[in-house]
Amino acid sequence: MAYNKKNKLRNWRRIVEVYEEVKQDDIPDTFIVAKIFPKYNIFISIRTWVTIKGMKPSELDPEKDQLSLF
Repeated sequence: MAYNKKNKLRNWRRIVEVYEEVKQDDIPDTFIVAKIFPKYNIFISIRTWVTIKGMKPSELDPEKDQLSLF
């Protein structure tokens, strides 16, 4: 199967959406990654989560990766 960057970005957007649903002030990110994400079949490390969380919203949008000729 060929590599497609849009699949990766789509997956990362889903992870961010789940995070925004469950995030509260008194719940640390480490608890969300260890206990909540696996309930949604998301198995990532803290390091991966920090990378995803640190991305700009524009980097998570695959439509903006295309070059415009006009």
